[in-house]
Amino acid sequence: MRAGVCVAGSALVLTPVTLTGCGSGGARSVDVVTQAARKTSQQSSEHMTIYATIQTGGRRSTVRGSGDFRNHPLVGRMRLDAGAVGAGDITMDEIVSGRVAYLSSDGFFGELPPGTQWMAVDYATSSGAGTAAAAGQTPLEGLAQLRAAGAAKKIGDEDVDGVQTTHYSVTIDPSRIPAKAARRAYRSVDVWIDGRGLVRQEMLAY
Repeated sequence: MRAGVCVAGSALVLTPVTLTGCGSGGARSVDVVTQAARKTSQQSSEHMTIYATIQTGGRRSTVRGSGDFRNHPLVGRMRLDAGAVGAGDITMDEIVSGRVAYLSSDGFFGELPPGTQWMAVDYATSSGAGTAAAAGQTPLEGLAQLRAAGAAKKIGDEDVDGVQTTHYSVTIDPSRIPAKAARRAYRSVDVWIDGRGLVRQEMLAY
């Protein structure tokens, strides 16, 4: 599973896909998306790659990483590389246990108490701005949002890493997001579903 994430403060850096009327085809698309999210979340584990762009304080940075996750209970580990315009690159190690991400990075030097190498972030309640919030994206986090789809439109068939998928543009219904999931304000969500009905790629902007 891949995930593309845009994290921003007041400015968003991704242009959302415009949704039009949702006749009977739109209703069926919602069912396909929510069923794919449910089926994928029931898998025992995923390998995940992530690419994020972050716009905050007038500065744009990028985050790339990959890692592996077990779903029930949720545990995982990722390695991320972050770079900002006008600043040096940093690396970050992330260990996820439930709703908490434990982060260690060379970019934290001088920012944490002496002798401290890790910090804990509850990504379910984070503000959604900054590298730590991008790190907190997990497969189950994104799938929980998809299960709250209120409308969906089929865009077409597309190839994702050599796998044939169907691309959908989705509108999230905040009232359907589980209380234990992060309630971020998503501006656009796109998802690519393979022939087995599993989510292969997801792109979020908030």
